[in-house]
Amino acid sequence: MGGLCNRRISTEPGAALAPPKPGVELQIRQPLNAPVELQSLADVPESLLDSPRILRWLIILLGDLHQPLHWLRGDFDYGRAIEVAWEGKRSTLLDFWEDVLPRRAAAALPLAETFAREFQEKAMTWGYYTPPELFRMWAQESAGLACSEVYGPLRLDDVGGARNASGPIELTPELVDRWSALCQTTAVRAAEHLAFLLEDVLEHRHGRANARGGRGLAEALYPKDGRDVL
Repeated sequence: MGGLCNRRISTEPGAALAPPKPGVELQIRQPLNAPVELQSLADVPESLLDSPRILRWLIILLGDLHQPLHWLRGDFDYGRAIEVAWEGKRSTLLDFWEDVLPRRAAAALPLAETFAREFQEKAMTWGYYTPPELFRMWAQESAGLACSEVYGPLRLDDVGGARNASGPIELTPELVDRWSALCQTTAVRAAEHLAFLLEDVLEHRHGRANARGGRGLAEALYPKDGRDVL
């Protein structure tokens, strides 16, 4: 696939989320190199960087992260350069993932009780990691799915590559069902990850407020002159 999918990307969903062994200090697997400031926001007026707008931005970014075709642009241009056909209609692969699959997946979402049980089980593992680590692991997982579950089954090297020289790729019912299940899974993961991060934000804000009143964590963690981001 033209070198689009790097072998260093983990394609095992959740493989990077194993909790550390008891008594073993958590080791960051890769240097995060997270910037102190985001250059893309340097020219944004301060009035547009209030908590509601930043929170809205965080939610959008998190949802975007869980769409596999929003990763690894390459020759396929996020799926725009690949034409597919399904039930007599043609569309780009990206449009199929943006419009058709979400409607199919929404028709069979798990019950709320299932959501709650799975969330509690996974949240214990996520609690071992910082938000930047979680974003990196979730991003690697999503990019891996793009390679192994989206582009891989299309056998693009056999049908004319990214430009579809031989015409649109006819999707099979089996593949569409498989993608619908994957779309549902990624949507559920996005909801679970969002819920976890929002709980983390609330805990941070409550901890800062308590620290200022002498009831919370150490002053070093929540300095009085610090600025709430969210």
